[in-house]
Amino acid sequence: MHIESVAVANYKSFYEEQVFKLESGFNLLVGANNSGKTSVLDAIDLDFNLHEPHRSQLTVPNFGGLLSGSSTFEVSIVSSILELIRATGSSQVHLPFPRRPSTRNAAQLELLAPSEFAHGRGHLRLSSVFGNGGQKVATAWLTDSGEELYAETIDRQVRATNERMASIQVGTEDSIGTVIEVMGNARDAFLGNFQALKTRIYRFSAQRRPGYQSGAGASAQLDREALQLPYCINYLQTNDAHGHKLLCDWVSRVFPSVRWMQAPPVQHGNFELRCLPLSPEARRDDLSVPLSKMGSGIGNVIAMLYVVLTSRDPQVIAIDEPNAFLHPRALRELLRHVRGQLRSGISGTGEIGLQEHRIGHPMRDDELAAARREPREIGRVRPDIVPSRGPETGAG
Repeated sequence: MHIESVAVANYKSFYEEQVFKLESGFNLLVGANNSGKTSVLDAIDLDFNLHEPHRSQLTVPNFGGLLSGSSTFEVSIVSSILELIRATGSSQVHLPFPRRPSTRNAAQLELLAPSEFAHGRGHLRLSSVFGNGGQKVATAWLTDSGEELYAETIDRQVRATNERMASIQVGTEDSIGTVIEVMGNARDAFLGNFQALKTRIYRFSAQRRPGYQSGAGASAQLDREALQLPYCINYLQTNDAHGHKLLCDWVSRVFPSVRWMQAPPVQHGNFELRCLPLSPEARRDDLSVPLSKMGSGIGNVIAMLYVVLTSRDPQVIAIDEPNAFLHPRALRELLRHVRGQLRSGISGTGEIGLQEHRIGHPMRDDELAAARREPREIGRVRPDIVPSRGPETGAG
């Protein structure tokens, strides 16, 4: 999966709608303070109750006037049926299916397409328009080349019952059943798909500090807030010693002072994440430092690299103002390493998003030239950005 586009209107810094196109790989949002970078990441969080209308003379022309209108967002995610199956943890997914497929061979596609898509052919574009509790959801069935075969929309206010759905059940990847049916709870069934994909979108910032102690989790998949990070590290060390060593090596490349990590059990059935300045062969556990005594940057990087290491399907990682919690050298090394894993195919991470206002860090000026915008115009730069090993610059 990857986030294809984000649209924001009447929210914080945005008055008129602005649309941001994203791609797999690296995406960078650049702009001055209060230009709307964080607002885009708010939309990516998929909080359907977001509502903070733009406040200026455009919306409140007279002193003491009331704000009008609602904040609206649209997020489009490209995924596949098999990814949805794995994300939901269910053997069955429900997707809106058109009453009148817009194609010349409508009858043939109606019988063939869901089964073909379930076998990994083609893609799905899942879109949600939301804000202030309202929601409209849509599915577009796309060919491998991106051609839209057909699409269907469910509007919460207009049509809430008796929607036509493609019910797809997967026993194994070779055993897939497809039923076209009318469902009374279509919106709830489809909303479940978005909630499942939401667990694969991670956002890191100086304000979001990963957990330093946690109890046992339901699974080794890191939660979106990274509160279960200590348990995940303990699980990794216990069940995948090679993977744990890889993670320690990766973290050490970003922070040379951290040579090893462990999360032993402590009181009340919790696990505590600790970092060591020496390799385990030194047997100096007495030098370990609890994550609670370290800066937020170390915990965020451990969590990001854990997602990169353990992902088997594409994930989305959004980094909010990375210079607020990472030294430029550490950030360059982090991005260089993540990019290397994406190229090698080791990681399933599919999309990395960064937003910052100091455009001299961490990328080269020539790579960021295309990203320079007016204060209220932030957009996508090349997805194949390569962090520089050159001297640091401080352009503002």
